Amino acid sequence: MLQRKVANTLPCHEAFLPVSQFEWKFDDEPRGAPRKRIADDVGFEALVEAVKKRGTTRNVVIRLHLPTPTQYEDNRDTGSSHHVEDPLDFAGERDVISNKELITEKRRAAIIALELEYPVGNTQLFGGKRVWQNKTTGSYFELAPMYVKIWAHAIAIGKADLSAPPPIFDEVNRMKVPAPMAGTQAPVTPPTADAHLFPGYPQQPPHYPYYPPQYQPYMFLPGYPYACVPPPLSGPGDHYATLPPFPGIARTAHYDAE
Repeated sequence: MLQRKVANTLPCHEAFLPVSQFEWKFDDEPRGAPRKRIADDVGFEALVEAVKKRGTTRNVVIRLHLPTPTQYEDNRDTGSSHHVEDPLDFAGERDVISNKELITEKRRAAIIALELEYPVGNTQLFGGKRVWQNKTTGSYFELAPMYVKIWAHAIAIGKADLSAPPPIFDEVNRMKVPAPMAGTQAPVTPPTADAHLFPGYPQQPPHYPYYPPQYQPYMFLPGYPYACVPPPLSGPGDHYATLPPFPGIARTAHYDAE
């Protein structure tokens, strides 16, 4: 209630009142008398109790001291039907929107620039990752997408550049450099040409399985004495054709009867 009365008297919004700096004293007190604070409910209750004690004998006048409010209210409520509690500042809103759009465009451009400056796999120690190295400490930090966006936003508002990010990395979260593989693994000697499978047994050339040639039955070719003789060919009139010679088989011929 007190804040509302003070805001209507000035006038200004209640939110702009410096309540924590309210001070008061009675009007009949000397000018150099100390003032009392009304910073919270306890201070306000003390003020009410002091007024009650004095109000039984005489009129009480209180002087309230406070700094100048941060902003006065020019458009206070006068009871008119055309009153707007919080009018919209169109010019200011347009400026805010334009500023946000500009920052958004700068942030997108900064993200592209950071991805080009620090590509994936830019350090051989951490293949497949986007890494930034602190030149002062020599520590490595992974540029996850979230850190890239934060860095790009800082560049967009002019608080960082491509060489160093804002203070978003902690040495506790630095990447551990992998140990070199040469010191932990014994060298492997390639096998020589005269290597042995077993002691005293030299390496042999590869042996492929043997598959005998497949022949069709009754192959009557020269040089195959085991070939079977086919049955005689008979013609019209029970005539027999002359058979070709076969090795190891007596030559027999049938002639037509004259």
